[in-house]
Amino acid sequence: KFPNELSHCKNLHFLDLSTNNLSGELVEELPVPCMTVFDVSGNLLSGSIPNFSNHSCPSVPSWNGDLYAANDISLPYLSFFASKGLGEAPFPSLGEDGNLSVFHNFGNNNFTGIIQSMPIAPARFGKQTVYAFLVGENKLTGPFPGNLFEKCGGLDALLVNVNNNRLSSQIPANIGTMCRSLKFLDASGNQITGQIPPGFGGLLSLVALNLSRNLLQGQIPTTLGQVKDLKFSVFFG
Repeated sequence: KFPNELSHCKNLHFLDLSTNNLSGELVEELPVPCMTVFDVSGNLLSGSIPNFSNHSCPSVPSWNGDLYAANDISLPYLSFFASKGLGEAPFPSLGEDGNLSVFHNFGNNNFTGIIQSMPIAPARFGKQTVYAFLVGENKLTGPFPGNLFEKCGGLDALLVNVNNNRLSSQIPANIGTMCRSLKFLDASGNQITGQIPPGFGGLLSLVALNLSRNLLQGQIPTTLGQVKDLKFSVFFG
């Protein structure tokens, strides 16, 4: 079973329990919104992804790149987990310094239900915050989660993977104005309908977009030609 007793660890910043045989459900008391790394991918977890309780976050370890210049023993872990997240995630570019600030990975489990929101605390927002929210390869249902993009304004870059679920409905037409910081979106392998919003063309920071294996109709918007940094885009009906 997943050790939900970890919800008592209010100063927990890094947790990697990926690729095990953990089962059970997550409780909303887990301090995920305040955590720098929360990786439970590749397990047998079920139930819904909780709308984690609001947390008053403890101070987050800072790192200037020199692990030997400070006395904080948590700094090597910050470096290790950030590098691990970068190495395992197919992200072309992450911020000006290539830093992955917050990494929450729920992928490749048996989670069901709708995606309620991105589990990141307001205290973690900042102009240099790069946030990766990965929930691909589950059994999530409901409409395409436009509510995920409500917090974009406080982020430097947002990376979202919701591929291989059972999401339906349409992508919000105004996604280009909703989330200027969206840099990576993989929503392939769902049941998304409608047309590809031309608003994607307003996301000048977009570098990767995958909407393949859905039920999309119409033509690829010509506005995508405005996105100079777009490196990977796949669109199929």
